[in-house]
Amino acid sequence: MEKDVTARIRNLIGQLEGIVRLRESGVACEQQIVQLKAVRAGVNAVMQKIIEKELAQCTKLAERKEVTAKLFAHLVNHT
Repeated sequence: MEKDVTARIRNLIGQLEGIVRLRESGVACEQQIVQLKAVRAGVNAVMQKIIEKELAQCTKLAERKEVTAKLFAHLVNHT
């Protein structure tokens, strides 16, 4: 997962560098905007991956806490 996200970020950096070259070479505004939209979509995809990972970790932690609490309650009530 980390390698995938890092690779995507590196791709975005490459795309942004490409946009700089387009601007410097005087390429039409429309082409620059198309590339910028692609970068925006890429950033959104990376954000989604990161959010999904964090959400999964939070969910697992919450589930472990719930299981621990139930186990503790069971032990306390049966001693």
